[in-house]
Amino acid sequence: MGFIPVGKKPYPDELLYSWIHRLAAANGLLVKDFLIEYLGVKNATINSFRPDVRREFVGLYDSLLKKPDMVELFLSVSTFPFEAMFMTEGQQTKYVNNVFMEKSSVNTTSNGIFQQLHVCPECAKEDIAMYGEAYLHRIHHLSGIRVCPKHHCALMRFDGTKGRACDYDWTAYSTYELISTSDAVYADYAREIFDAGVTTDIKALKGILYSTLKDRGYSVSDAYASFNSDLHSWQYADLLKMDIPHFLKVKMIKAEYVSPEELMPLFMFLYPDANEMISLIQRADSNPLLEIYHCDTCGRNYISTPFAELNVFGCGLCNESLSESDFANRVFETNGYSASSAFKSMNRKIDLIHHKCGHHTVVTPRGFIYEGVRCMCESVITEAEAKKTISELGNYDLCEFTSAESLCKIRARDCGHIFEARYRKFVRSPHCRICFPHNMTTEYLRDRIARESNGEYEMVGDFVNQNTKISILHHVCGRTTEYSPKYFYMGARCPFCNSSFADQWERMYALLLDYKAEHGNITIPKRDLYKGENLGLWCQRQRDNYNCNKRTMTPEKVKKLSDIGFDFDPKETEWNRRYEQYLRYIEEKSTTYISRRTDYEGEHLGAWVETQRKWYKTGKMSDERKEKLLKANPLFFVS
Repeated sequence: MGFIPVGKKPYPDELLYSWIHRLAAANGLLVKDFLIEYLGVKNATINSFRPDVRREFVGLYDSLLKKPDMVELFLSVSTFPFEAMFMTEGQQTKYVNNVFMEKSSVNTTSNGIFQQLHVCPECAKEDIAMYGEAYLHRIHHLSGIRVCPKHHCALMRFDGTKGRACDYDWTAYSTYELISTSDAVYADYAREIFDAGVTTDIKALKGILYSTLKDRGYSVSDAYASFNSDLHSWQYADLLKMDIPHFLKVKMIKAEYVSPEELMPLFMFLYPDANEMISLIQRADSNPLLEIYHCDTCGRNYISTPFAELNVFGCGLCNESLSESDFANRVFETNGYSASSAFKSMNRKIDLIHHKCGHHTVVTPRGFIYEGVRCMCESVITEAEAKKTISELGNYDLCEFTSAESLCKIRARDCGHIFEARYRKFVRSPHCRICFPHNMTTEYLRDRIARESNGEYEMVGDFVNQNTKISILHHVCGRTTEYSPKYFYMGARCPFCNSSFADQWERMYALLLDYKAEHGNITIPKRDLYKGENLGLWCQRQRDNYNCNKRTMTPEKVKKLSDIGFDFDPKETEWNRRYEQYLRYIEEKSTTYISRRTDYEGEHLGAWVETQRKWYKTGKMSDERKEKLLKANPLFFVS
């Protein structure tokens, strides 16, 4: 796959599905051809391309010439940040693996988070006026939303032929009927939660719900009858679609997934101000949805979840070669269990022995791995057991305890802080939540960096989130470098003053020379390993540093790479390659005419020619390219 010739950034709040359709159109290709040509989808059809885009995202990212942060980009074009709140951490992990890992016996496809495509007619009018075209918005595809939060008008759902939603033929859309004021209030509430960017999971939400019910005097002793009565007297009671007592006594306890349409109205009733709910979620000690990890086995970076790392799922790239049984047994052993019966499948029950208590428990491997089903002794933890476990973790004391899944109060002896954390989360990651908060602020981080480096480093600029790089000034050399916050915590320091950084660059450069001697070129694919090293990614990083004018790409490095024929501008190289292909076509066919659908030498040459004409008409073509095309065909822009 080459780089996408005509690049277009996603519009504000644009859905990934919509962005891919726009990119295909901008490059003169049918969506199925675009999926094959640039996203690496084999045997793609328009029917197989689901609105809930997953694995195709990685192919798209790899084909972008200018690459923003991968995690940030995905979260900005997906509804996953909202839907993930109603999943278990295991379900979140399975969805993330579907996006960032190849499908395998271990990484099977999970259920989608939405299928129906929606459009707000008023938003479409505004988008056409501002951008010249309509597009699909993420906010219109959150579970339960049937009204546009901005205009409070009913959404239109697409009922036409698969793959034609982005044609915006309004005759193929129908408007939701029987829309009430409650639907608009639900949409507003969901939008505030979504825009806040909070992260949590269904267990935390369950804990918030039952804790609030207890505080408000609603009890299971009367089968939640008083709560049911108050709810049905609520002005937005038409949002309630289930039997409330059964929901609270049975489904909320047994079900791992609860839909937003069921749970959100309860929180709307209990916390009419969405900011109160947002504050409670922020206090629930949740982890980031996604993080980048490094695999020591294969030397590659991969994207996964904190839950997967705590359970030692490992590198998804390495796991592609594992059988389901090997993967499951590794997770069993990591969590202190071993199988006493044969593994049959992820959905067939297996007998496990819990090493801690010696008891047997029968569970499906999928339930154990992704849903957190464990031996009964792990589900019921007494306060005495919890205190003992906390004290064994180091200088910590348990002050208040309700249950293993609820918030408890813990005191850190070293600093004296008392903070709240979910018991199981704290046991997995024991640290003071005040000294090392999940909700970091710019002021706190700036003070911390200055304090811990004794003034040698200073953060300049603002903190956004843990996945967005921060700019840090090194007062010794006067240079500013960008770091991910977590990598700075882990000891990353100024690359200009760090000899190990320079040594690493020279080592990879020497490896590139070996590759050239062996293969006769240095066009190594980005994802390829060479002698166990991620040489392809290293080469891509050099291009990125060069094109972004990063100071780590010194003139000496540029010269050394240029001397061996390193290509810093593959986009221009790709254009020249296609131009030469066009010249060969003219010579072979003895004509300059080529239709948009013409393929030549196994590539969509006609689409490429059509794209050049579009660039010319929109004023995006350089004079040099224009002259080349006119030299090949004086009537090129007349055709």
